[in-house]
Amino acid sequence: MKKCALTLAAAAAILFGTTAPASAQSTTKMPTFELSAGYQWLKSTGDVDQSFPFGLAVDGVRNFGALGIVAEGSWSMDSEGDSPDDIKFNVFGAQGGVRWTLRRHARVWPYGQLLAGAGIFHTSGDIGGVDQGDTSTHFTLQPGAGVNFVVGDGWGLVGAVDYRRVFLDEETDGSSGLNQVRVFVGVRMILD
Repeated sequence: MKKCALTLAAAAAILFGTTAPASAQSTTKMPTFELSAGYQWLKSTGDVDQSFPFGLAVDGVRNFGALGIVAEGSWSMDSEGDSPDDIKFNVFGAQGGVRWTLRRHARVWPYGQLLAGAGIFHTSGDIGGVDQGDTSTHFTLQPGAGVNFVVGDGWGLVGAVDYRRVFLDEETDGSSGLNQVRVFVGVRMILD
């Protein structure tokens, strides 16, 4: 128990520790590039109420001062049913847009972004012993906000919440759209 407490105290000192002024001074105030990778949880609401408990996302931004150009790729998955009726749901996202970051504090950088792109929905599985699958692609619009906590020189921890609107064809899909909420946590590299 004592070793666990000492390990946690050492980790906290490294992450939030006593060397904060030195690392904050050497951290780039206006980075040229930022790269993020991490875990995402996705929830669809409305006509389709479904959670995607596992997902990954990566993004990159080219900053021009406070404004940056963003590209993001993501994947979320869920499965349901028992053998022989196993169904897998995959949601892929490819989006781009703009991000505005406030860097007034050396260690806490809140941001807002607006992304647009494509959501690719793939369903596959065995139903009654018959292998089935379907893929559809839809336009998405995703406003969101987050915060980057600068932990050391050149990297930080990031968390974000986004609302994603998936635009559907009412005649084909039976609805004009799908609402999704995305929660993202990950690591961000900060590059000159």
